[in-house]
Amino acid sequence: MSVLDTPRITFRGRMAWDPIVTNNYARNYSEPASEPTIGGGTAADYRARSIATMVADGNWNIDGTHKSLMYDAEVTGVDLGDGLTVDDPVVGVPVSLLAMLVDAEPYGSTSSQLFYDSFSVGIDGGYQVALAGAEPFAARRINFSRNSGYQVIAGVASVAWQATVTDGVAISAFDSPALARLQEAIDDGRADGITVRFYAYRTEYFGVEAPGSLEWNALHHRLTEGGFQHNPARSLVVGSVGLWREGEPMAEPGDRTLVPVGGTTVAAAFAKATRSRLTIDLGNSIPEIDFEVTKTNLGPLEVQATAPGGDTVSLGTLELADYDREAYDRTSGIVTLDLDPAQAEAAATGDLAILAEGQRVLAEQDLMAYPTSPNLYLDEQDPLAPSTPPSLGVHVLRRGRRVTEPVSVLVVRPGSTNGPTVAVTDDDGTVTLPVDDGAGAWVWLFVPFDGDTPPSPPPMLDTQAVGYATTRVLPLDEYLDALPPTWENVYTNVLISWKALAPCMDNWLDLEDEEACRNLAPLMKRLSASDNHDRFRYMPVTRDLTRGQRALLHRWCDAATGLAPAVAMATASPAPAAAGLPPEGSPSRSSRGM
Repeated sequence: MSVLDTPRITFRGRMAWDPIVTNNYARNYSEPASEPTIGGGTAADYRARSIATMVADGNWNIDGTHKSLMYDAEVTGVDLGDGLTVDDPVVGVPVSLLAMLVDAEPYGSTSSQLFYDSFSVGIDGGYQVALAGAEPFAARRINFSRNSGYQVIAGVASVAWQATVTDGVAISAFDSPALARLQEAIDDGRADGITVRFYAYRTEYFGVEAPGSLEWNALHHRLTEGGFQHNPARSLVVGSVGLWREGEPMAEPGDRTLVPVGGTTVAAAFAKATRSRLTIDLGNSIPEIDFEVTKTNLGPLEVQATAPGGDTVSLGTLELADYDREAYDRTSGIVTLDLDPAQAEAAATGDLAILAEGQRVLAEQDLMAYPTSPNLYLDEQDPLAPSTPPSLGVHVLRRGRRVTEPVSVLVVRPGSTNGPTVAVTDDDGTVTLPVDDGAGAWVWLFVPFDGDTPPSPPPMLDTQAVGYATTRVLPLDEYLDALPPTWENVYTNVLISWKALAPCMDNWLDLEDEEACRNLAPLMKRLSASDNHDRFRYMPVTRDLTRGQRALLHRWCDAATGLAPAVAMATASPAPAAAGLPPEGSPSRSSRGM
């Protein structure tokens, strides 16, 4: 099951993005060291240098908070299996998400995550689907050719965001047939959780369509004058909420995948065939031509299935009115075709394709590989205490279903000294790969294939056709274990990095103020605990705290609160409820290897 099954809820709205982007640039931040390049200067020196070079770097948000907020979002329709309708009482309720936007690999553009504590369709006390945050939303299938007429920074691109929740689903259906059907599917075991998939596109910067030197210089002036000057970007959003079943990818579309062919600007689509319908997710596919997001007129789009013997069967045609801007806003880009029995058989057994003007623009790639953790955080292996290397799991699906026969997977790590390797799936359709790279950020590419001869390694990541994962390996910093937990040591080796990189912290806590930090030491320890890594309020938000830094910080926090070492290990200081952390004694929800 997926959001392409029914029942399905669709929504649209906007998203504000407020990340610090100073760490996107090598002159400002070292990925292997996992810290800003402060050198021998002060945090104030680092901030001043960042401001001085902001225009050259393209650093549009030095004072960001990382908070990302969905707003002006509401349910636009539901599909119970007979097509989109707006008659359900859940239509029109608000959709809300507050998250922290963090790149596992700050230099790149393919490892963004949204750490969140809750996602809600509806409101407390009313119609609602409430999801407790677990694994973060992952940015996948990035389309770098989404808008040919609006190309300001990332305005040209669009991103598929997806997360799945299995524990922590609460549905208040009342008289909503759509919500009742979601609840019934979970209750009777047909589904194991809820998936949210949304697409962010047409990202606007500085609050204007075409920011130029006037906007850049004005921001530079405000930053130079001092004070808090964040500069969030804003995107349009469409999305869907639906059912998830064990065996499907949790963090990215795992349906049948149609990838671009023939140099087209149409991006990957996802499809699901049943005995009577073919549902296609074009949410990230059809490009736009301007800031007003007018869809490219590709003419009629024919959908075909090609049988193993080569015969083709037409499954129907999508007219412009099925995929233009109005239809996209109404359906979140999901289109359906009714199938007769012969067409349903062809769709189930043949390879799908979409044609424009008689030429294929999308064709099904039957084998796809998906990592169990799109962005995996790990500590560098300790050479003095060798252990089994951590591992990364990869599932292989054929036409949207986990493979049961052995399938080979070519594994490529660009930039690594480890060359391409070939692994073979087990009985569960999974390969398990040891992670043995040193500190830094590493991208893994996965290309499943049939037969004995592996394909040529892809020269670069094709986000539309290749499965991939990012492993962020943090240095041990074991030398910090020997330092006494003095204020000078903890500030110089831990807090100065947060102070330099995140000016927004000043609004909550001056990290140069020893007394203020001592007063909040219990909370600082709680927020930076490894068990809370996936929580909204984890500290530091950039998720680059090394094991040695955490140990030093926590020893200082214990000393600041007057706890003896044995007592400190057995005592946890509860954070305020507003911090959004789990209650004492609750199990960790972090699965990120910290």
